[in-house]
Amino acid sequence: MKRVKILSIVSAIILFYFLSISLTKSQEGKVYSLLLHIFRNDTIILKDLSIIYSLPTHFPTIDSGYYIEILSNERKVLIRENLPIYFTLAVFRESKAETKSPFPLQLDEIVIDLRLPYFENGKWIAIYHLDKKIFEMDLSQYLCNNNGKCEENRGETLYICPNDCKAPNLCGNRICEWSETQENCCKDCGCPRGFNCIDNECIKVFSPKIYLFLIFLVGILAVAVIFLTRKIP
Repeated sequence: MKRVKILSIVSAIILFYFLSISLTKSQEGKVYSLLLHIFRNDTIILKDLSIIYSLPTHFPTIDSGYYIEILSNERKVLIRENLPIYFTLAVFRESKAETKSPFPLQLDEIVIDLRLPYFENGKWIAIYHLDKKIFEMDLSQYLCNNNGKCEENRGETLYICPNDCKAPNLCGNRICEWSETQENCCKDCGCPRGFNCIDNECIKVFSPKIYLFLIFLVGILAVAVIFLTRKIP
């Protein structure tokens, strides 16, 4: 009987273990993994950036004065989280007394590892201290390698790596979409003043005034030539 109970308990523990692992795995997703070296004077050095599959960092709800944002290419805030940045530690001295009072240890720098939720249209990561921006990075400078291949495992997307991740060819639908410009699709986006869209290329054209001026100039030259030829005996 005892053996049956022990086997039941062990089975329950094993089942609980595998269920917890599967639940954790199901919650994992693509994240930005950042290793930051942060100084008291608000200097921040990026030590490493990568795209991994993991759980996001559990960010504090208490405001420490520091917060981080991920922004889109249009500077729209996609996420904002408080950062656990503190330069004071409570240290306990060794003492024979029963009550040990902590004393503050001041730090000049700390290193933190952050895992931020991944956004396909994420373009900027910015860190603020007391609402003053102290750090900003352009994700395209770190994730895009401009090799002509759209590598999603690197974090390359159409939004931040247009040289590698080409947009579907929708030129000609009379809608100037976000990836289209006058240079690559004048059929939809038109041309600057003084240019006409010919074979999807902006070609400079002469205005009617220029043509009239040239005709007038040619006419004067023709009259001058006729007048001079009559004078020659």
